[in-house]
Amino acid sequence: MNARSAAGKSGVQISAVRLELLAAVLGIMGTALVILQARWWLPRVHANPAILLLLAFVPLLAAVFIALAPRRMELEPAHAYPARSAAVWFNLGVPVVLTIVVMAVTGISGNFDNFAGFALVLAVNAGRNLRNWISCLMQPHMDARK
Repeated sequence: MNARSAAGKSGVQISAVRLELLAAVLGIMGTALVILQARWWLPRVHANPAILLLLAFVPLLAAVFIALAPRRMELEPAHAYPARSAAVWFNLGVPVVLTIVVMAVTGISGNFDNFAGFALVLAVNAGRNLRNWISCLMQPHMDARK
């Protein structure tokens, strides 16, 4: 049995740190694309600059608020996921789908302000992934304390 067939049987794994980092980057880039679309493609009266500024800071604010929120139970975090698992598809697919939906709806309607809530969902999801990434980075240190 060679190394290639052994790797094929066990499946490709993606680490939780890498998965959460990729999902956070996709969410932040999606939020940036939505902001750029609203700022440069739409008329200023249909894209409130205050909402765009708020949207730019929502991923960081969401990461902080989610980190400070009390949890009812602690789940044992996974260290790696099979590359074709539902968790990987969900974590990487949600930011992409939300970005496409927000940009399409905003572009078709020509009004960002009416659909800013969808953009906030995208940004909060990016913040959640950012918090999860930091949590995955801190996990070895927390395990060492126990």
